[in-house]
Formats: sequence, C-alpha cells, structure tokens
Amino acid sequence: MLSAASFLGIAGIIAFQGYDGFMFSVGWLVAYLTLLLVVAEPLRNAGKYTMADVLAYRLQPRPVRAMAALSTITICTFYMVAQMVGAGALVALLLKGSGISFSTAVIGVGVLMIVYVVFGGMLATTWVQIVKAILLPIGTILLSFLVMSHFHFSL
Repeated sequence: MLSAASFLGIAGIIAFQGYDGFMFSVGWLVAYLTLLLVVAEPLRNAGKYTMADVLAYRLQPRPVRAMAALSTITICTFYMVAQMVGAGALVALLLKGSGISFSTAVIGVGVLMIVYVVFGGMLATTWVQIVKAILLPIGTILLSFLVMSHFHFSL
C-alpha cells in the first residue's frame, strides 16, 4: 500500500538524496519479503490471522487483546495526525484565495473523511485504496519523466 504520506516522503528523499534516496524507497520490498517469511508463514501455519491471535492463544487472551487494541489505536492516531496535517496543508494551499485557514481545512477534511466512511462503509474505503494504488504510481512515473525532460535527461 502506498499512502500519500509515503508517496510524498519518497519523492522528498529522492529529491534530497538522489540515488541513495531511491534505494531507500525500494528497501521496503526486501523488508516485505522478510516479513512474509518470518511472520506471515508461521501465522498461516498456526491458523491465526494476527499477532494478537497467536499471542492470545499462547498467553492470557484478555490482556493481550487489550494491549493489541491500545497499540493499534496509538499507531493509527499518530499516522492519522500526520495525514490530516498534510491534507489540511494541501487544501489550504489549493484554496488559498478563498480565505480558508489551515485549521478550517484540517477540520473540513476530517469531517469529509468521517462522512465518507460512515455512508460508504468498507466497500467505499476499499475502492479509494484501489484508485489510490493505481493513481499514485502513475503520478510518480509521470512526474519523474516531466522532471527528467525539464533537466534534459535522456535514458
């Protein structure tokens, strides 16, 4: 999954670090394969779907599930704050002439996200992820070619 935050972060690190930044951006492929071998295969063999399921099976289930829920909420909160700041900055920049402030843009984007998820449900959220997964790599490739052509770089 390529989020807008990782898309912008990858573009930034490539801009500042060059080839080293590009190598950093594809490093997740190696990490993903390692994750599949070290974590996913034992989970599948145990017949469980999450690490919390495995730990709850081997330890006391109630405290394990409580800690899994707490860690999930903590991680998602920090990730959501970063996404909301980025979205608010982008909306405030795009609508600069209309007088919309940064805080209004963040609140507006948050309300739109909540309304979309409440009325669209998981199916609509999944389709957003599918469209994003198609558009972000296409945008990356297009932007790369535009930058290369601007600086007269040929393959």
